[in-house]
Amino acid sequence: MPNGMPLLTILAGLVAFVPSFFALRCFYQLLRPIRVTPRLRVVFEGSGPDQILATVTNVSGEDQVPVRCTAKSTYPAGAILRRYMRHPFTSPKLYPNIWYAGASFNLAASLIWLAPSQRVELHPPCRITRCACSCPR
Repeated sequence: MPNGMPLLTILAGLVAFVPSFFALRCFYQLLRPIRVTPRLRVVFEGSGPDQILATVTNVSGEDQVPVRCTAKSTYPAGAILRRYMRHPFTSPKLYPNIWYAGASFNLAASLIWLAPSQRVELHPPCRITRCACSCPR
């Protein structure tokens, strides 16, 4: 009679792995119930304005209400590395000054109600042009 111990060991490993995988996935969805996918639409021929977009998806099984959604411009990676090299002992509370540039765009003008698995595309209420940002008054 062949020894079935290796087969039982593999099955026990699978029985332990599969529930733990789904438990970790459920825990991750509790921590991050909303998925945000940023996009940038650049129009080169001048037929329309450039756009900053964000697709917000509710991945949890409950209704979610995002309070705000802000797009911040960042400095290039080379500029960030140069700043770290010049000032290596910068306080961690000043890191946002090193990472982010001055321009910031509010993508959600009001509260958004997201049902489970609902997807919403957000864009700023301003039109972004090559030289400036023109907002409606």
